[in-house]
Amino acid sequence: MYVSLTTVARGIDSPGRALMAMGCGHVAWGLFAYRKPLAELAREGRIADSVGDGIFQRAHTQDGRAAAFWFLFAAPMMGLLGHMIGAAEERGDARALRQSGRAVIGLGAISSVFIPRSGFPAVPLLGWWMIRRGRRL
Repeated sequence: MYVSLTTVARGIDSPGRALMAMGCGHVAWGLFAYRKPLAELAREGRIADSVGDGIFQRAHTQDGRAAAFWFLFAAPMMGLLGHMIGAAEERGDARALRQSGRAVIGLGAISSVFIPRSGFPAVPLLGWWMIRRGRRL
């Protein structure tokens, strides 16, 4: 069965679902983009204490392992935020949608300055969508 991107996009009818889809995309892209450090980690066979924090454990704080961890860590956070935004929309909590939208715009704008060649420039659009939904409720 063939599923086009247009078909998938039609199924994303709310900002919450869009955020959950972005979280899934983050996992897929992270597994591809960081496949080498993840493979190194798998070959080593040790997960616990395998990425440094820069204070107590300095090994692997500035390499692909750290980048992979933080990139993949964002995925469940996006899914959780998407779920919560969807729940706020279902309950008709316009205030939560508007405030979340403002926060998402700010975070996306600031993050775009630090990492402009990323998905961050699209994030303020998602926040704008959330604000519009909140205003319609």
